[in-house]
Amino acid sequence: MGRALFAVHANRSLASRVSNRMTLPARTVALRCLQFVLALLVSGAMWCVCADAAADGPESSVRILIGFREPVKGDAPHLISRLEKAAGAPIHYVASVSDKRHAYELACPARSSCAQAMRSLQQDPEVADVSSDAMRKPLPQVR
Repeated sequence: MGRALFAVHANRSLASRVSNRMTLPARTVALRCLQFVLALLVSGAMWCVCADAAADGPESSVRILIGFREPVKGDAPHLISRLEKAAGAPIHYVASVSDKRHAYELACPARSSCAQAMRSLQQDPEVADVSSDAMRKPLPQVR
């Protein structure tokens, strides 16, 4: 009986040594996978920071919608020059949405100055509202 008990105990310790040896490579693989995922996350975050810094670089542009209190011709040169003077930045006509709402491209030295230019345009007495023009993407077709 004593010999059988010793054999079971010896087998358990052998099994634990084998399992420890088997888990070591698995742990190493898991650690390497974790390192790889973290490296991807860090590089992705670095890319986003660099892209954001580039967008806020020397010149940034944003599409805006300007709603007027009265119907106006959106591409009239005198209107565009008045809007540029109010904004303090170049403005380019893009399209008309209606006779009172038009889309423009606002070119600014930096993204933060675009927000300031939009606030300045809002102060014009003929302007009812100014908003950023978010580009819409069409929905995928369902078959």
